[in-house]
Amino acid sequence: MKTCRQPSINLVSTDFGGSGGIHRYASSLYESLRAIDAPVRLTYMDLPSPLRKCARLLGRYGETLRRLYSVYPLWIPRDRRGITHLTYHYLAVSLLCHVWRPTLVTVLDLFHYLNRHDPWLKSFGYTALHRALEVASLRGLCRADAIIAISMDTKRSLVRHLGISQSKIHVVYCGVDHHVFHPQTVDPDFLQRYDLPECRYILHVGSEEPRKNIHTLLQAFVHLKDMVGKVKFLKVGKPIYMSERERLLQAIKDLDLSDDVILVNRVSDGDLALFYNLADVFVFPSFHEGFGLPVLEAMACGTPVVCSNTAALPEIVGDTGIQVDPDNHEALAIAMKKVLTDSSLADEMSHQGKERSHQFTWQRTARETLEVYNTLLKEEIL
Repeated sequence: MKTCRQPSINLVSTDFGGSGGIHRYASSLYESLRAIDAPVRLTYMDLPSPLRKCARLLGRYGETLRRLYSVYPLWIPRDRRGITHLTYHYLAVSLLCHVWRPTLVTVLDLFHYLNRHDPWLKSFGYTALHRALEVASLRGLCRADAIIAISMDTKRSLVRHLGISQSKIHVVYCGVDHHVFHPQTVDPDFLQRYDLPECRYILHVGSEEPRKNIHTLLQAFVHLKDMVGKVKFLKVGKPIYMSERERLLQAIKDLDLSDDVILVNRVSDGDLALFYNLADVFVFPSFHEGFGLPVLEAMACGTPVVCSNTAALPEIVGDTGIQVDPDNHEALAIAMKKVLTDSSLADEMSHQGKERSHQFTWQRTARETLEVYNTLLKEEIL
């Protein structure tokens, strides 16, 4: 007598993206699903074996080919029985070639698509080929059985700009690892390791990508210094576009901030948590975020947050942080000053932020994602 095999879950991700939000989403969801004994595996896309041999012969062009295929694959393997979950919406380009049923796709944000004709993208290597592949991936996305949006803002964008039915889209928020990101004491040896003086710190975490709006933050920091005196600006995050890092360094020089701005590249999660704990205020004035993990990490560490009042950030912060117009550097400076000069306000924001951050866990993300799987399969995996 034949026994029915339990449905499996194939999480598919790209190995391009390093330790950023793409990788964190896929790996954290995978570990949390495994923790509840879901039958899940994680597949990272790479060139098929024959093409890998060709790529090695092509040198740097072969590396470009490998990266392109990792993000925009034409074929994704799967079992005959189970769910294919594409954890990055660019991977949905494969759905133009074949659609395995049932297929679920997570959309992190639509920023590049919505700004695909902006001239500044060309300077970052965003060519007509990338634009065509992105459009193709979103056409493939429309063929998925269901979609997970990581914020209500992303869901609204999918409905408004792609015409996808709301009933097809499930909002499942990301989480934060509270074992790593939590209030803790910063030892003097940490300061020595990064050559950091003992003073008040404004912290920003992210790359120099223009949507992160770091130049407005620098202008706000100049005003803040005039108002509160000695304070340092600390930016943590590796540069993605070297041209933008050079523009940032020039801006720091032009604003006479060379002695007051400290740049730290990639750090471990453990050290990142200590940077959050070191900071007196975390500032995140982005123009667009599909979710905003650094804001949530800062809240979990008890660091008061000042952020934009745009995109998905208000959904994450709620009324626990100060939200400002990202174009208004004076309002940004005033918000930072409030936190630095009003200890009662800072303590209240710290407490409320920690409390709110506990609503966002990867365990909750896994449970709610599992509910979507069960709906698609019309049966319960667990």
